[in-house]
Amino acid sequence: MTNYEPLPLRFKPGIQRDGTRLAAPGNWIDGEWTRFHRSLPRKIGGYSVLTSQADGIQRSFENYMNDGTHYLHMGSNSSIRQMTITDSGSAGAPVTRTPAISMSGDELWQFGTMFDPIINNAATLIAHPGRNLLDISNDTASSLYYGPSLGTSALAELTGLTPVSGGFCVVKPYVTFFGSDGYFGWSGPNKPNEMTVAVGGGENNITAQKLVAGRSVRGGNGPSGLYWSLDSLIRTSFIGGTPTWAFDTVAEDISLMSSRAIAGFGDGSFHWMGQNKFFVYANGGVDEVHNTFNSDWVFENINTIYRQKCFSFVDQRFGEVWHCFPYGSATECSHAAIYNVKEQTWYDTPLPSEGRSGCLPGNLYRYPIMGGATTTSGLSNIWQHETGANEVRGSTVYPVRSFIESSDITLMLGAEPKNKAISCVAVEPDFIQVGEMSLTITGNANSRSEAIDAEIINFDPGPAPVAEQLLRPKVERRQMRFRWESNTTDGDFKMGVPVAYVGVGSGRETG
Repeated sequence: MTNYEPLPLRFKPGIQRDGTRLAAPGNWIDGEWTRFHRSLPRKIGGYSVLTSQADGIQRSFENYMNDGTHYLHMGSNSSIRQMTITDSGSAGAPVTRTPAISMSGDELWQFGTMFDPIINNAATLIAHPGRNLLDISNDTASSLYYGPSLGTSALAELTGLTPVSGGFCVVKPYVTFFGSDGYFGWSGPNKPNEMTVAVGGGENNITAQKLVAGRSVRGGNGPSGLYWSLDSLIRTSFIGGTPTWAFDTVAEDISLMSSRAIAGFGDGSFHWMGQNKFFVYANGGVDEVHNTFNSDWVFENINTIYRQKCFSFVDQRFGEVWHCFPYGSATECSHAAIYNVKEQTWYDTPLPSEGRSGCLPGNLYRYPIMGGATTTSGLSNIWQHETGANEVRGSTVYPVRSFIESSDITLMLGAEPKNKAISCVAVEPDFIQVGEMSLTITGNANSRSEAIDAEIINFDPGPAPVAEQLLRPKVERRQMRFRWESNTTDGDFKMGVPVAYVGVGSGRETG
C-alpha cells in the first residue's frame, strides 16, 4: 500500500445509532473491502405528533378505513380510544369507547376487525383486555367485547363467548379465542357472539401450556391460523363437520418473549423474538434467524421483568423487521434490533426521545403509527413515523441526529500486516444531502486504548468551489474509523462512495 492511495469508503448495512439506518463497512484487507453494500445508505425518516391527547400509554392499535378516513382504535391499560385520521395526516380528537368494566391496570388490549352480518351488519371491532401486561402466563380470564368499527359508543360484551386469559384472533369468518391450559374456542361462522356446536362453534384443549397469541395465515382448503403457546407453535386448519378444526404442532421447545413480539412479513412468513434467539415461520416450518451481530447485546441487556412490553413490527417499505425492547433498567421499550430481510443483515438503534410503546405498521395508512412511552398529566403522544426529516411536536421542530460510522480500518490485517498507523490527509465526500453534514475521523492506538476524535470538519451540499471539494484532515490512528453525521433541521442524506486518501503512518507500539 503506497502512501496516500485513494480508498473507497463503501458501506454495508450494520449497526444503527441515533437515527442512522445503515452503517459498518468491512475491513481493509489486501487492498479490497471484504463486504459491499448494494444500495445507498440513507438517514432514517422523521416523525411527528398526531395527537398529544391519548389517555395513558397506548400499546395496541387497530385501523379500519372507510370513505377516505382511517378509524384508529388505541388501547391503554385504562381505556380504549378512537381517533380519525385522513390520508393527509389530519387527526381528530380521540373519543372514548371503553366498555363498562373495572380495569386493574395490567390489561394488554388486543384488537381485530371482521364483518358481522348478524348483529351490526357492518365492519365490527373485536377487543380483549387480557391481564397480561406484567405476566404473560397470567391465567385470569376476561370477556371479549365488540362494537361497530365506525361507531363512537362504548363496546359491548360478547356474552356468548367463553372468557379467556390469552386473547383472540379473527380467522375469517370465525372468531377464535384462547388461553390457559391450551384452551381454544371458536365462534360460529359469521356469528361472533355464538359458539354452540349447532351454529358451527366449539372448543378444545390443544396443548398443555397457555396459548398467548394467534395470527391468521394462508391455508390450502379454508381458514387457517397459527397459535403460539408458551413453548410451541400450533397450526389450525378448517376441515368442516363436527370437529371443524384440525390441529398440528409445527414446532416444540420454542419460546416467545412477548405476545406482541410477532411480526407478519408480506410473503406469508412470521418473525418473532424468543427468550434467547430470533425465529421465523416460513414454508410450513420454524427456523432460527441467525444473528451473530447483536444477539448477545439484545438478550444480555433486555429488561425481562417487562418482557410483555416488547413488540415487533414490519416496515414493509424497507423490508425490515423491528424488535423493540426495554434496554437495561428501562421499563418501556427504548431500543430496537432490526433485521433487514432483503439484505439478510442486522442492525440496531435507540428508539427516539421518549421511547415507543407499540406500533401499527404502514399498511392501510401509509406511515407507521407508534405510541409514545411516557405521559404528561396522564396523556401521551401518538407519533407518525417515516415522514419528513425532523421531529415535529406541533409548531416546534427539532433535527433528527443521525450518523454512519465505519468499522476499523487498520494495516494489521492482510497478507503483510504492518505494525504501523494509518494516515489520512484528504477525503472526497460523496453525498446527496440536504443541509450541513460533518466528518469526524476517530480511532484508537490499539484495541484497548481510548478512542480519540479528531476535529470535526463540516461541509455543505455541493457543488463546492475547488478549495472546498476535498476535506483536509491530518489524522493518524492505528485503528481508524470514519463517522459521517447530519444534525440539522431538514437534514437528509444518501451516501455514494466517498474516497479517503490514506497511507502508511508512523510506528505504533501495542502497549
